[in-house]
Amino acid sequence: MPKVLSRRHNTYYEKNTFICNIIVIFFSFIYGVLHTLGPGHGKMIIFSYFISEETTKWDTVVLSIMIPIIHSSGAILLAIQYSFTMLSGLLIVGISIYLIFRHHKEYKVNVLSSKNIILRNIPVALSVGIVPCPLSLTIMSTSIIYGIFWVGFSSVVSLTIAMTIVLYFIALLASKSHGKINKKVIIFLKFSIV
Repeated sequence: MPKVLSRRHNTYYEKNTFICNIIVIFFSFIYGVLHTLGPGHGKMIIFSYFISEETTKWDTVVLSIMIPIIHSSGAILLAIQYSFTMLSGLLIVGISIYLIFRHHKEYKVNVLSSKNIILRNIPVALSVGIVPCPLSLTIMSTSIIYGIFWVGFSSVVSLTIAMTIVLYFIALLASKSHGKINKKVIIFLKFSIV
């Protein structure tokens, strides 16, 4: 950036730090909602999981928080994204095989058998959230380059909160629909995550 523009940008930013931060956080939140509603982010996996399993309202909360945190914080590790993509795929296949086994063998284990709510939600959260978020990495890299780390960090936190809210409502909808949807649809959803 030319020195004149850089100097003007810095002067404006220094005078209006609070306003600039609020604007960045607001637009990051809005973009986070739109970004999460776009392709990916495990919406179908979350929906399939909650519609086909007996869960609690706390499962929807915990899983909706875990996925975005894993996804956003994983951006730092973007350099090894291929490994995480492979691990995510293996976890999804593993969960799918487990659901198929349960369906065919009539093997019923209550998902609530694990007393630790975080431990019982880790497999799904990791399989969806382990692929790092390139958007968060871009925001953090840019903010570090321009010396405004906290603005970038605030932006990524805002994106993460937006993603949490969207995933929570999807999980809540699926959880509320549990038991009210035709068994054939549930079987289809279980197999669709493979």
